[in-house]
Amino acid sequence: MKNNAPRRLALLGNPNVGKSTLFNALTGSSQYVGNWPGVTVARKSGRTSTGSELVDLPGVYSLRPCSPEEAVTRRFLLEELPDGIIQVADGSNLERSLYLTLQLMSLGLPLVLAVNLTDVLKKQGIRLDCARLQEELGLPVIPISARNGENLDVLLNAAEQAGPCPPPPWEPDTARTLRRLEALLEEHCPFPTFQAERLLEGDAAQQLPPEVRCRAEELIRAWEGKGDRAVKAAEGRYRWSEAAVRRCLSGQQRRERPSRLDRLLLGRWSAFPCLGLALLLLCWVTFGPPGQTLSQWLGALLSWLAAPLERLLPEGWWKGLLLEGFLGGLEGVLAFLPQISLLFLCLTLLEDSGYMARAALLMDRPLGLLGLPGKAFIPMLMGLGCTVPAVMAARTLEREQDRRVVALTVPLIPCSARLPVCALVAGAYFPARAGVVIPALCLLGVSAALLSGALLRRTLFRGQEAPFVLELPAYRLPGAGAVLRHVWEKCRGFLVKAGTVIVAMNGAIWLCRSLTPALRPAADPGGSILARIGGQLALLLEPLGFGDPTAAAALLSGLAAKEAVAGTLTILTGGVLPFTPAAALSFLVFALLYTPCVSTLAVLRREMGLRWALGSAVLSTAAAWGSAWAAYRLALGVPIAPRWLLPAAALLLAALLLKPSRCRHCSGCSACQGRAGE
Repeated sequence: MKNNAPRRLALLGNPNVGKSTLFNALTGSSQYVGNWPGVTVARKSGRTSTGSELVDLPGVYSLRPCSPEEAVTRRFLLEELPDGIIQVADGSNLERSLYLTLQLMSLGLPLVLAVNLTDVLKKQGIRLDCARLQEELGLPVIPISARNGENLDVLLNAAEQAGPCPPPPWEPDTARTLRRLEALLEEHCPFPTFQAERLLEGDAAQQLPPEVRCRAEELIRAWEGKGDRAVKAAEGRYRWSEAAVRRCLSGQQRRERPSRLDRLLLGRWSAFPCLGLALLLLCWVTFGPPGQTLSQWLGALLSWLAAPLERLLPEGWWKGLLLEGFLGGLEGVLAFLPQISLLFLCLTLLEDSGYMARAALLMDRPLGLLGLPGKAFIPMLMGLGCTVPAVMAARTLEREQDRRVVALTVPLIPCSARLPVCALVAGAYFPARAGVVIPALCLLGVSAALLSGALLRRTLFRGQEAPFVLELPAYRLPGAGAVLRHVWEKCRGFLVKAGTVIVAMNGAIWLCRSLTPALRPAADPGGSILARIGGQLALLLEPLGFGDPTAAAALLSGLAAKEAVAGTLTILTGGVLPFTPAAALSFLVFALLYTPCVSTLAVLRREMGLRWALGSAVLSTAAAWGSAWAAYRLALGVPIAPRWLLPAAALLLAALLLKPSRCRHCSGCSACQGRAGE
């Protein structure tokens, strides 16, 4: 008798097969998001209409892990033992999905194959015989359309009633070797079929008695013959998958010439102009009139709501703390909300439509020379507008190490909030050349971000590199419900977690700016706690040419918002800036690169943890100090190092940058062997 009690189901599949859409359709609003223990990989769970728990596992190509996402998926399957597995397969590229299916079958857990995008197949005139595929595999195969909600009840019912699946089909020679390995491993480890396949592929060796290990190696060497065992195993899986798909598919050929859209968007002469237009449109929507207008409307609404409170509260320093400190910080948080919403709306539309993967393909080669993934160009581009959404846009990167490298380097890119500082100082000291100085400073920030990313990839994150895996999904029309739900999840996370830190830090900075060390209201801004702290920090800035307490206090106020640097500097100096031209250039370089504002640090902490947020602050400040020191000495005509040191440093830097950071020749799945049979 089948057990109809609520069960714990795992949902997994390759990237870009509609897994997230299916998860949202099955769980609705009963979702909760967190992190997997020990890693920053997102964990999503929810309840289905029947009460079963559905766990959305990270998208993987193989159960042989080389990334935190793939390790999380395999660890969950082996250690937490779900009651059933739903694998989402791409009906338009079934061979690739069946490679993972054969690996999942070796676990013996209840498994249901959900073939998604059946509506796309129908439009292409392709018929998939799911009954025959079910007979070939020996497990339930359900055709679905996650976007249209087709057959979802049937899928859920099949997953809740599925029994243990049979072992995967293999060629006779391989099947005989696996049966002998299973007999050896049965008493020494769980999942003997899965562990036998791991040994066959040359995966990490299990803890086995020496005599068992030696016997297993003898069996594998006899099976392997000449060639690589991992390649042979992968070829066996793909040969079976391709043969099964040929028997189950009918209709026109699926692999046709590139579509008209691909001929335009990936064409030799039109690809990069189209990409540039798409990025300009994204920037215009997010940081141009639409985003600015929504932010102004929201700011006006908040000011209107705060006006009665300002009239009702009696005068006192605590009134300023409440209105300017905490409510001002809250307004600063909400001011980012329209732009963040529009940003993630645009990114989600690009992702769900299929264009994001093609843009990453175009940018992967130039950024790959620096060890960065193709998708990294999107957060870096956003950094020119605002660092907060740029750090959040790093979520579009699949691998954790890529997200960390990009999130740590994006704050070096000069955001629009730093431009008032550039305009104030450059206009005062370089009025005739301000149109050259400001773009040059922006180029310096972008170059520093790219260089830092390349160095991080080849030093701190050395050994974590992974092959570039990219799937070009079919073009699709994004579903409105899924898009809006995705945007709401990102905005809610920003408001709840980042907002609390920003408001608290803004209040603390207001207190330091408004009170004396004796905790009395500061009549003169120069006597505030902030100015006193700036006086102590000025000693560290003396080698940079602007060791003045007012400059240090202005930079400290920039922790709340970079726009505050120009205002604080003007207030403390009375409009007369205390710089020489060389010191002004040094100050501009430092102000453009030093630690990001608390909004960015709060988002970094929310995305990656406190340690990485502090690391970003240290990295940015160190880069700012070194660059400003070099700029100051060069402006004075003083050598910054012995003559022999610069060529030596250039050679060392070139050696680091020219060293490949990942396999650029892999055209397969996560372990480089996945496409060996293609």
